[in-house]
Amino acid sequence: GMSKSVVDGNHSHSDEQSNDVARRDGRWRDSHGEAEATARGHTVLAKLTTHLVDTYSKCGLPRHEQPKTARRLLTKNSQVVANNGWDNCDNNIVLRVRDLLDVHTRSGVAKTFVVLDLLGQGTFGQVFRCQDVATKAVVAIKIIRNHPSYYKQALVEVQVSQLVQQDKLHSMAHPSQVVPSIKLVDFGSACYENETVFSYIQSRFYRSPEVLLGLPYCGAIDMWSLGCVR
Repeated sequence: GMSKSVVDGNHSHSDEQSNDVARRDGRWRDSHGEAEATARGHTVLAKLTTHLVDTYSKCGLPRHEQPKTARRLLTKNSQVVANNGWDNCDNNIVLRVRDLLDVHTRSGVAKTFVVLDLLGQGTFGQVFRCQDVATKAVVAIKIIRNHPSYYKQALVEVQVSQLVQQDKLHSMAHPSQVVPSIKLVDFGSACYENETVFSYIQSRFYRSPEVLLGLPYCGAIDMWSLGCVR
């Protein structure tokens, strides 16, 4: 009877140890499982919150994709027929939105501009609204028609513009010398008084009598046009 009691006691003690180990093992497995789950959660969270644009693009490509449309043509006559596929029949360059223009200044500096829009088109060429790629400054660029006569006149326009922009010293500034200023722009038709080679000039309603009669003219024709401005 005693031996059975001892054996039973040993079995009871062994069972308690086994249960204790099992409880510890269960707690370890639970904590280990929680750690793994937390790690997996962090991984999923990182994947879902990193490179969001790529993630949403893959999840909803048809909804998020921007429509691919052709760049808008800015030149009115867009059929290229001259100058190696650059110019139309009017010798105007054909440009689209986001075209790039490489411009070399007189000082030898090369600049690149992106075309934004067309500001206007006239007899001598086109004026485009552009942005300097480097400085982001928005400027107006006038592109003359690709023809020798217009090129020569463009050089005159540049010279006149530079003369207007030169610094000048007045030296007699006082109230009686200050008057409202009138600013002239667009020197595309400008010329020097000793080089009046054009006979058909000035806008119709501002044209001076000497030009209408085909007579020699001078700077006075500008005063006539100014007098016609209301």
